[in-house]
Amino acid sequence: MSATAAHTSSTFGWPVEPARLVLWLAALTLCVFCFTHHRVGHNVASRYWTVQRLVDDGTMEHPDAWSIDTVRIDGRYYSSKPPNYSLILAGEAWVVKTLTGMPVGEHERFYLTYLVFVSQVVPYCLMLWLGARFVAELTEERWERAYAMAALSFACLPFGYAVTLNNHTPTAIFLFVVLVLVVRARERMRRGIAFTIGCLCGLAFTFELTAGAFAAAFMALVAYRDRRMIGWALCGALLPIVPTLATYYVISGKPLPFYAQKELYDYAGSYWNSPKSLDALNEPKLVYGFQALFGLRGLFSLTPIGILALVGMIREVRNRGLMAGEMLAIGGASLTVIAYIISTTNNYGGAAMGMRWFAQFGPLWAIAAIPVAGDMLRNNRGRLLALFLLALSCDIVVESLIRSAFKNGGWVLGLTKVLG
Repeated sequence: MSATAAHTSSTFGWPVEPARLVLWLAALTLCVFCFTHHRVGHNVASRYWTVQRLVDDGTMEHPDAWSIDTVRIDGRYYSSKPPNYSLILAGEAWVVKTLTGMPVGEHERFYLTYLVFVSQVVPYCLMLWLGARFVAELTEERWERAYAMAALSFACLPFGYAVTLNNHTPTAIFLFVVLVLVVRARERMRRGIAFTIGCLCGLAFTFELTAGAFAAAFMALVAYRDRRMIGWALCGALLPIVPTLATYYVISGKPLPFYAQKELYDYAGSYWNSPKSLDALNEPKLVYGFQALFGLRGLFSLTPIGILALVGMIREVRNRGLMAGEMLAIGGASLTVIAYIISTTNNYGGAAMGMRWFAQFGPLWAIAAIPVAGDMLRNNRGRLLALFLLALSCDIVVESLIRSAFKNGGWVLGLTKVLG
């Protein structure tokens, strides 16, 4: 990847930079679907109920175990979701309730729209704005920049998830901002930047446990480049981690995530005692691994632009390019997450669009794909292939926006239905 590149002037009759058009179209798309869709399923309800109970009743306890994402502790029910995002959302909802007097439980549609807009749509739009500036520093080719922005938005799974309340989209945003900070501070890491990197890594880890692999990789990169800064980064990381572990301890008596306390899911009436549909599958690991990567919900079948990212990471590391360290961190962490998911579960993420645990590295892979996509865009055959892979990747994301992030879909599933 090239160093900082100057913006090129508009040519070929385009009055506006194509990448900027993609940015505004993506932002408009998120806003439209945010304000026109109202989605509360099992996945969303578990987190939303925690917000509602906190704001209206002052407790995180759920009245029953309707949602499958529920644990029971001392006879009381709680959401199994990481609690810190729910606490942040509850703070945002409390402000509105204090100003308007509107109970969260009686105005579900309003609060869901408000929370999704403030906590996911606006942050993702800001990430795209930052991404546009970052991409402009990596390449001076206007169509490469436009392709990269499309990859960061319409071909990126957390973009499709952004209008449905979830923890995967914020995690992806945190990790992307960390990447930008690490790259820009390559020559000189300051204490404030190191602290911010650590804080964002800590947030990503507490929002989604497997993001700890990326947090560790980026923190290691900070330490490698300037050992004096690792202390500041660790202090930043502890800022969100300590309160989260304290919350787990207060509720369950152990400073461990609920996911690590399997006994909490074992109670009369628990969905996980007799899971259904895809959750009930017990496939051999080779079969599950293939399906997770290339099957109906496969990472590379639903978002084949990831192939360009893999090639880009390998090439950058092998050639010891300017971003070799970052690509090694992203590649290593991605491989760790994929291997962990395949080795520890046979779960496909319920009814989620695609393998939702892989959504966190979508924006990082979009950046990794830039140099390979750039080479392909320089000739007719390569351009057609690059656009074809982009279009296939857009299908699952757009479907997530239209239907819901937590409904089965994707072009592969659609093709199997057509073929019978």
